[in-house]
Amino acid sequence: MKPDAFVEEGTFAKGMADYLADLRAQPASPNARVMAPGDREWRCQAKRDAEGIPLDSANQLAYVEIAEKYQIAPLTRLD
Repeated sequence: MKPDAFVEEGTFAKGMADYLADLRAQPASPNARVMAPGDREWRCQAKRDAEGIPLDSANQLAYVEIAEKYQIAPLTRLD
């Protein structure tokens, strides 16, 4: 989609920003918040950028076995 084919440059972006701000400001259920598409994914990405990607126990075990097989250092937690 090319919004600038229909409106002046920046008008679409401002309208979308205003819409999203209004959407997120709407009342939510108790202990919840109103989110726009992508909000959860961006929050998850920020958390994983800061804390790393969680690995389930099956993959942790598989990586230990690979490290032993190839005689390399196993994965360690980045703290």
